Amino acid sequence: MIEAIYFNSSGKSFRAKESPEVIRNGSEYAAVEAEVQKHERNAGDSIFDRYRVFVAADKKQFMINGSRTHTEDFYGDFGCVLMSDRDMLLLRGNPEERRRFIDRAISNTDRIYLVELLRFNRTLRQRNALLRHAREIRMPVSKLKREVEAWDSQLAESADLIMTKREGFVAKLRDRIGRSYESLFGSHERLEMSYEPSVKKKLGIMGRNFQPC
Repeated sequence: MIEAIYFNSSGKSFRAKESPEVIRNGSEYAAVEAEVQKHERNAGDSIFDRYRVFVAADKKQFMINGSRTHTEDFYGDFGCVLMSDRDMLLLRGNPEERRRFIDRAISNTDRIYLVELLRFNRTLRQRNALLRHAREIRMPVSKLKREVEAWDSQLAESADLIMTKREGFVAKLRDRIGRSYESLFGSHERLEMSYEPSVKKKLGIMGRNFQPC
């Protein structure tokens, strides 16, 4: 039930790495639907919105009140906060877990970030597909370099915005957590948190599996 609610809110599972993994063995697709009651701030009335996520092996579809919508319009419209034992991976796990946490947190309230993140991931997949294809057909190095540089330029542009917004988010989070920590343990101890990306802004992207971590 918890996974279904979260999936219907974010379009992703918090347990499965890839969305098709939620499909039951022997089935061709999975679908989750929820009716959510919302309260208007300036009125006493409530409204009901219906959210549906459809997942098949090769596609994912989002719907709000019976109409298909894009990922960036679906994500964050029905907010959901999850707490689980996986949260400990933020401290003990690899950078991917921390990136995922930051991305989901910012995307809930910042549509520009979500659109740019989706663009970055789409461009990265296309770039990596080019590298695989080039290896298969033994593309000349000079031609491959020109094509890769075009993808790298797009990646660098998106990565610059992504890292800037992540840096701002971590700064705000550090201030809030710092105040809570001080109220519990006193001012003689301070909690520090910093964002240290593995690449610098405005630099070319050379790694095949680059992530602005």
